[in-house]
Amino acid sequence: MIPNFSRAGSVLSGNHGLATFVHERLEWSLVDQSTEQSETEWLCADVTGYKIISVHKPPRSRFTPTAIPTFPHPSLYVGDFNCQHVNWGYNTTSPDDESLDSWATSNNLRLLCNPKETPSFFSHQWNVDTNPELTFASFGQDSRLPDRRVLGKFPKSQHRPSLITPPKLKAPAHSDPVKRWNFRKADSKRFCLLTDEFVERLPPSDTSNIERAYQDFCESLLSAATQCIPRGRRKNYVPCWDKECETLYRSFIRAPVGTDSDRAASFLLSWLGQTKQEMWEEAVNSIDFSYSSRKAWRTINKLTGKSGRSFLQCPVSANSIASQS
Repeated sequence: MIPNFSRAGSVLSGNHGLATFVHERLEWSLVDQSTEQSETEWLCADVTGYKIISVHKPPRSRFTPTAIPTFPHPSLYVGDFNCQHVNWGYNTTSPDDESLDSWATSNNLRLLCNPKETPSFFSHQWNVDTNPELTFASFGQDSRLPDRRVLGKFPKSQHRPSLITPPKLKAPAHSDPVKRWNFRKADSKRFCLLTDEFVERLPPSDTSNIERAYQDFCESLLSAATQCIPRGRRKNYVPCWDKECETLYRSFIRAPVGTDSDRAASFLLSWLGQTKQEMWEEAVNSIDFSYSSRKAWRTINKLTGKSGRSFLQCPVSANSIASQS
């Protein structure tokens, strides 16, 4: 047994078989499972409102459209299907395996497969990678697909486990851990007043020490800025996230699983998309080459994702080279 997990059900077989384990903190119930006479083994468990269907089709058996029953949304079909198709990384597609793709399409199921990811199975005998383990997710009108990621090799097995997570509504963006000025929340009127006040307090400029006068002026501007412009960093920054998004997100958390949660998620994504579009239009309209081409190109590079030029520092200093001569 697996610690902290309960066995929701199992299908016994002389050669294969399957089992479903659920964490003890989650509510679950066994819905249905295949019979001993079925060629394709499957087991359906209801876990907090989601139908999780574990599937295993033996390599030599044939897949038929009636081999696995369909369950209402939201549902997730996971397991070892042992079917070859070009849609999930194989070079050829057999007529028998084409029926699996047709079954998924007719039942409004979407394949969770990234061709750039590592395949889910490595054969030691043939020294090749294949994708017998597949995941199909039901797709509602306002729902979003889960995320699937293939992990590393499992100990004493040729299979690689897959991690399937719900789609994230609130995905933080990566940012460098440095403090930044938030000019959008700056108090410009107060900044102007403080700047004028601090400039009047500056001592008379001494032409013999221009560096000192320049330093006093810069310190006055910095003092006014620290009082009028917020400066810091957010550990979990979500672009365009505002108070309305936070309200919609709380409504999504409180909504029951199913149609209500899908509708709440749709409202949140719609509002967030509208806010991002407004910020995009504002950034594009601010591009002006007549005033500062450097600022305009910096904005264009941010919008297109093009990074600035990076200079590699030479590991050997000039002094060390000169000392060798």
